[in-house]
Amino acid sequence: MSKDPLIMNHLDQDRIGRYAIEHLDPIANQLLALVAELFDKNSIAYDSESGADQMALAFVTKQREHLRSVRILIDAKAHRDALVIARTMVEGAGSLQWAFLETPTRTNLWLYYGVIRDLRQLRENARDGRPIDEADIVRLEELADIHGDDYLDRDVRREMRKAQERGDRYEMPFDPWGNSWTDTNVSDMFSAIKDVETYNHVYRESSAWIHWDPRSILLAMDMGASGVKGFTETDWAMGGLAYPVACRSLIKRLQVLNDHFELGLADRLDDINNQKRAILLEAMASAVFD
Repeated sequence: MSKDPLIMNHLDQDRIGRYAIEHLDPIANQLLALVAELFDKNSIAYDSESGADQMALAFVTKQREHLRSVRILIDAKAHRDALVIARTMVEGAGSLQWAFLETPTRTNLWLYYGVIRDLRQLRENARDGRPIDEADIVRLEELADIHGDDYLDRDVRREMRKAQERGDRYEMPFDPWGNSWTDTNVSDMFSAIKDVETYNHVYRESSAWIHWDPRSILLAMDMGASGVKGFTETDWAMGGLAYPVACRSLIKRLQVLNDHFELGLADRLDDINNQKRAILLEAMASAVFD
């Protein structure tokens, strides 16, 4: 007897997801052990003024934290929210890879935006009457004079051009900077790194749940005889997407770290990645109906 193709597809995704979740723990364990080996037992010499050094190390550190969170949520069967964290990992992975296409320009752009963030915070502290060190503000303002033009808000840039065309002097606002270290959006980043498939499959898929899309919410609802009981306890398809995506994201960030610092981990990372791929192929095979 034939099954409805939509139901078949949903059952396939559930089977694949459940298999992946049940078999990916060894991969996550290896990745977390490797990061612990790098950061907790050994020290990687780095230049604190190098955006590339700082970005590579910081992003792997954050990816490790996120993978831990994904595992906790998976264990709690909070599969949909696990995908929210995995989406964050995907965005971070794409941002880092995009930045490393033009290093040190883009990586320094990321690093020195911290000057703008810190200066804003100190100014806010001063306005609120909280104690500050004036020397810190002076130092940050000096750095902002050097790097601040890279972060000017779009509206500020536009008004500056208009003033220049009129031959007028433009009065710079007290806070002329934008709210991000780059104007490049996530979609364009993934296009640049030639990984649009990941953006379309993972980033957009999880965006529906994050942004309260009606279809994603209605599909998750548990409808009882007298009305909505809440959400279904599990969503194996979303959990089975979140876990491998989280592992993949950390692998990719470790590859960037390895290449940048020449750590000699290429074979080890390739082996972990191949193990992950084998598990996902087995998961796909598990969805074949008799």
